[in-house]
Amino acid sequence: MGKNSDLFFRMSEREYLDVPQEIRETYLSSKLSGSDLHDHQELMQDETYQKFYLDYKKAKINLEDYRFILREKKRNSK
Repeated sequence: MGKNSDLFFRMSEREYLDVPQEIRETYLSSKLSGSDLHDHQELMQDETYQKFYLDYKKAKINLEDYRFILREKKRNSK
């Protein structure tokens, strides 16, 4: 794994509470919240990124609309 890799995992609340409080506080206090918004604004200044992002948003909307149509067809054919 690389130096900057992020790991995401699930754990139950009980397991989370089993982690010593000092470790939880150290980890949570070292993380910045809201950095994704800043990254997005910075990335949108790049013309290529902006084009791909807008294309992605349009495609996502079209995909969600088509998924709805397929579900409705399936529901109505029953």
